[in-house]
Amino acid sequence: MGVRSATTAPNISLVESEAIVPACKPPDPGRRTGSAPSWSWRIAIIAVGIALGLAIVGYFAIPAVLGVVVTPVVVKRHDIIQTVVASGQVQTASRVELGSQISGTISEVLVSQGDRVKAGATLIRLDDRDAAAAVAQNVADIKQARARLALISGLTLPAARQSLAQANATLRNIELSLDRVNQLAASGYATRASQDDIQRAHDIAQSQVGSARLTVSSLLPDGSETIFAQAQLEKAQAAWNAGRARLKLTRITAPVTGTVMSLTAEPGNIVQSGVVLAMLAPMTGKQLVIQIDERSFGLILLGQLALGSADSYPDERFAAEVTSIDPQVDAQRGSVEVKLAVQDAPEYLKEDMTVSVDIEVIHRPAALVLPASAVRDAAGD
Repeated sequence: MGVRSATTAPNISLVESEAIVPACKPPDPGRRTGSAPSWSWRIAIIAVGIALGLAIVGYFAIPAVLGVVVTPVVVKRHDIIQTVVASGQVQTASRVELGSQISGTISEVLVSQGDRVKAGATLIRLDDRDAAAAVAQNVADIKQARARLALISGLTLPAARQSLAQANATLRNIELSLDRVNQLAASGYATRASQDDIQRAHDIAQSQVGSARLTVSSLLPDGSETIFAQAQLEKAQAAWNAGRARLKLTRITAPVTGTVMSLTAEPGNIVQSGVVLAMLAPMTGKQLVIQIDERSFGLILLGQLALGSADSYPDERFAAEVTSIDPQVDAQRGSVEVKLAVQDAPEYLKEDMTVSVDIEVIHRPAALVLPASAVRDAAGD
């Protein structure tokens, strides 16, 4: 550029100076006319054009001769894992609905919604005053029946045996007297009246012996009186068991360890038999219920492993396994319901919590892999 400026500036000055010289004045043979610099400029332009043309030709000709430059890709061995991603909710395998089996008034509610309870813990208590009074009456009836049995075996039966022994002794004495009277009557020393009196006494004594024997027989362990007393005891015991069972029904307890999911009971409410008062989610293992797009239905199989994560804890992962696949497709949503079991559920996993699940559907260990960008279609470059 410095040369070009130096060459152009004299040319411009020369032309301007020549323009003001009169036409009649001959040119000075010793002055330069500027023709040499003009030819140098043209030669430079031609050289630049030739170089540029050669560069363009080389740019297009060299790849055609040498081929396209290819970046090499190293093929490596790596595990290939394909997953199906879906979302759903946390649920328990089953939920337990709790209610009262008897009618009554709620006296106390011992838990709140969301509480974790152990099996056997009392959740709701009904008014138990009537049931407790009935049980107390049953206890009194049992004591009375046992006392009667004890009285029979300890007092009544021995007394009856004594009465039987006395009746037998009386009968023997009267029999002896009857024999003497009969002998005297045969000898003519006894009257008919005395003989009749002794006979009546003998008959009475025999009747008393028979009655005493019946009494003793009824008081024996297999006798009717003892059997009746034993039946009264068993009846009182049965009533006591029924009363205890009814009293127990005034306590609504947790059948399994779990979490209280819902609670509608309030102190003072009158409840009827069969009305659901609480719902319990057992702690027997969580399950995930997700919806799989029907296009991925063929990839899902029972027993496939998965990783789940709760939206509230995105950095935490827990293992799951496919345990159930609904055979029907939801036509409205175009999805299939799939259930996954979570054996070791983390503490933060709550009922109905939203979760994301990655189900491993294909696993190819030590496969030959390369970047997807290196794979070209047959119709491509």
